[in-house]
Amino acid sequence: MTHATLRMTRSIRSPRWVALLACSLAAACAGQDPAGNVNGSGGTSTGPGTGGAAAQAGADTQGGAGGADTSSTGLGGTNAGGSATGGAGVGGSTGCVDTCPFANGITWQCKKRFFYGLNQAWINFAGDFGGGTRGIAANTSRVGTLFQDYSNNGASVIRWWVWPNFTGGGVAFTGNSATGLKSTTLADLEALMKLADQYNLHLQLTLFSFDNFKTTTNPNLAAIATDAAARAAIVANAIRPLARAAQASAYAKRVISWDVINEPEWAVSGAGANGDQAFTPDTTCTTITQPQMATLLKDVVAGLRAESQALITIGNSAMKWKNAWMAVDQDFYTFHIYDWVQQYWPYNTSPAGYGVSAKPVVMGEFPPAGFNNGAITYATIMSSWYSNGYAGGLPWQDSSMVINFASFKAFADQHPCETRY
Repeated sequence: MTHATLRMTRSIRSPRWVALLACSLAAACAGQDPAGNVNGSGGTSTGPGTGGAAAQAGADTQGGAGGADTSSTGLGGTNAGGSATGGAGVGGSTGCVDTCPFANGITWQCKKRFFYGLNQAWINFAGDFGGGTRGIAANTSRVGTLFQDYSNNGASVIRWWVWPNFTGGGVAFTGNSATGLKSTTLADLEALMKLADQYNLHLQLTLFSFDNFKTTTNPNLAAIATDAAARAAIVANAIRPLARAAQASAYAKRVISWDVINEPEWAVSGAGANGDQAFTPDTTCTTITQPQMATLLKDVVAGLRAESQALITIGNSAMKWKNAWMAVDQDFYTFHIYDWVQQYWPYNTSPAGYGVSAKPVVMGEFPPAGFNNGAITYATIMSSWYSNGYAGGLPWQDSSMVINFASFKAFADQHPCETRY
C-alpha cells in the first residue's frame, strides 16, 4: 500500500532555566515562572523597571514587560523586548513588541500568532534530508517555486518531514545503532532554512513517522525504541547534531518547531493511556507499547531541548488518543483530523471541550476540501477553529488531496496580521 493510499484510507478511517535578574535599589525585582509559560513583569520604580526573564527559552520567547517608569528605559525579558511607560522596551534578543497577538496562538520571536500554513511534507519521500541528488540542496529551484507560491497565498508555517524512514541515507547506522549524519543531510537542512528565510516562511520539521515502524523497513524504529543503547545513539548521533546545526544557522529563527513524530499511534498496540480507547495499529507496522513509545519520545525531546530553542510538539493522529503523550514535554499539542475522526470527535468542539486546553492546540493535518465531501467547507472549518480556542491549522496535501489556494488565501486575507509570523 502506498503512503498516499494509506492516507486516503485514513480519511475513511530539559527545560532551560534563565538566570535570575539581580535586584537593585533602582529596579524592582521581576517575577519568575518555573514552567516557562508566563512571563514575569517588571516592577514600578523611579529607576528602570526590569522585565521578567522567561524561564524556558523554547516554551515562550517573549520577555516580560518593562516596569512602569516615567524617566528611564524599561528593560525587556531574556528572549524578547518588553514595554515601558516613558521609555522604549529593550529586548534581550529581538527587542520587538507584538502589535497583533492572537489570544490562543503560538508564540515565536515575540509574535503570538494563529499557526497558519500547510503540509508540504516531502518532495522525495525519505530522501529530502541526506538523499544526495534527491535532497533539498539539489532541488532548491523546485522548492523555491513552491515556497514563493505558498508565501504569496498567505502561508506562514510549512510542515516538512525529515526521516519518515531511514532509506534515504541521511543517517549512518551500524545495525540498529546510529553512528552519525551522512551524505547531504546538513546541507539539505541549511538549504531549506535559507529558502524559508528568502520567502518569509517558518518550518515545522517532523523528525519521524509511523512509517519508520513499517515491518519492511530497516533499520526499524521499533527495534531502536525498545533498546536503551540504540535510543541513546540515535539521540546523540542524529537528533542532537541536526538540532545543533539548525540552532547554529544564520536562519535559526526559521525553524519554529520540531514535530517529534507523525501519528505514532499507528505503531502502538495495547491499552490506551488515562482513559483513552485501545490503540488500533496499522497492520503493516511492527508495534510497541504506549510506555515504550513515550520513552522514545521523551528521550528525543530531551535531546532537542539540549540543542535547540525551537518549540516542540507531537503529531497525534486523532483526538481519540488525546491523552497518549500528555506526559511528554511539549510546548503545544498537535492533533490531526480526517472524516473518520470528525464523525466522533467533531471539529467544532473546542479544546476545552475535549479537556486539552492546558496548552495551545494546533490542528496539524486535515483534508483541504473540508469534511463530508465538502459539505463542511474549508472556510467553515478555519473560521470555527479561529474563533473557538484553537491555535492554528495546517491542511494536508498530496496527489489525492489538493489545496484550493483561493480558499486558503481568503482566510489569510481575513486575518493578515494574526496569521503571519
